[in-house]
Order: sequence, then C-alpha cells, then structure tokens
Amino acid sequence: DRGGIFCDRCCPTNVSFHGLSVGTIKVLEKSVETDLSKIHRLRFSHNSLTESREILPRFIQRHVNRELRSLQFLEGVKPVVSS
Repeated sequence: DRGGIFCDRCCPTNVSFHGLSVGTIKVLEKSVETDLSKIHRLRFSHNSLTESREILPRFIQRHVNRELRSLQFLEGVKPVVSS
C-alpha cells in the first residue's frame, strides 16, 4: 500500500491517476464524517466537484465489484438537468 487516500486496489500503479487537490481531499474527508441528514450542507468548489466526479465512480465500482448502470444513467441525464 502506497498510502494516501486510495489504496493500491483502487488506484494501481499501472493506471494513470490525476492527483486530487487538498481542497477536494478535505471536503471528501468531511463528507465521510458528516451525518447523512446534514450532508447537503457541504459545499464543493467547482474544482472539487469536478475532481470528485472523476474519481468517485472508479472508487465505488472497485468496492462493489461491478459496473454501476445507475451511474451511467445519471451521467446521461446530467447534461439535460444542467441546461
């Protein structure tokens, strides 16, 4: 294990990985500590939101050991909602 917020299983050395900013790491750590009923109070910067959206699907898929079809659906809906 190389240390850091992702283990070798989630981020193997042969896979390109873009580091997360300190702000993103802090808000993700805070989200783990926050009660679900208060999670909506967290504020992600645009950069933290972008970085989180990039890394979290891979993290989740690694831990559930399967592809998340609902995630694909939500990604398809996102442009419509943003308009």
